[in-house]
Amino acid sequence: MFDSLKYKLKKKKYGVHFGEDDIFIGDIILNSVHAMPENEWQSEQEADFYMDDKSDIYILRIINSSEYKITLTDCVLRYIIIRIPVKNINGQLGEIITALKKIPYNKKLHYAEETYDFPYKKHHSF
Repeated sequence: MFDSLKYKLKKKKYGVHFGEDDIFIGDIILNSVHAMPENEWQSEQEADFYMDDKSDIYILRIINSSEYKITLTDCVLRYIIIRIPVKNINGQLGEIITALKKIPYNKKLHYAEETYDFPYKKHHSF
């Protein structure tokens, strides 16, 4: 019950960031915080999205990197930081969300920050 109330409050506060330009991937709704790079991404270039999985609101940050890591950090909103090679973010979002669902990104953290290996590696389009 408490989690449901927290979600409703966050949805009310951050709901303005969702709208006509939402990206729907299964039960996940993404909305870009800023314009996506149109050209090839530079090393360490990043993109942020508001992410709603119908149970909480998150910030999803994708960083162009060769590391294949996912870091979870709790702030006002939980940050989900994914470090993978990025070629075409729009073409990769579905695979990124599928991989994200393979880790417990929505569980209570035991530490202020937790890092996981990215479930998919070089055999995917990353």
